[in-house]
Formats: sequence, C-alpha cells, structure tokens
Amino acid sequence: MPTAAGSAYRELRPEVDELMALMRPEPFYGVGASYEDFSQMSDPEVTDLLERARSWTVSPNVEGVVGKGSEE
Repeated sequence: MPTAAGSAYRELRPEVDELMALMRPEPFYGVGASYEDFSQMSDPEVTDLLERARSWTVSPNVEGVVGKGSEE
C-alpha cells in the first residue's frame, strides 16, 4: 500500500507474511494527505472502473494483474 497509519501498519503486520507501506507519516491525518491530487471520483467513474476490473485475470506467467487487451 502506498501509505498507512503507523497504528494500522502495526496491527496488520502480525496477520500477514509481508506488509509494505511506502509512507507511514506521523501524525497520520488521512490517506489523502499523502497525495498531491486525491480528488473525488463520480459514481459513474467508479462504476466504470469496477466493471472494467471485473474482466482482469491473473496470469501465471506474469506477476500481478493483467487486463484483457493490455500490453504485457
């Protein structure tokens, strides 16, 4: 994850094999404070992204998620 509250990081760490947060600012005011642009998305934008993500598949030959029609 890009950013996390130190308290959340410490709480999650024992529950997983590996946990990475690029930033753990103290004090933590919110995720949006770590981004230059964290503007709101409209409901139609979110719906469109969720519908597109539904078509993604995990490829055994490539680490991560690969969408249909994307370049590998």
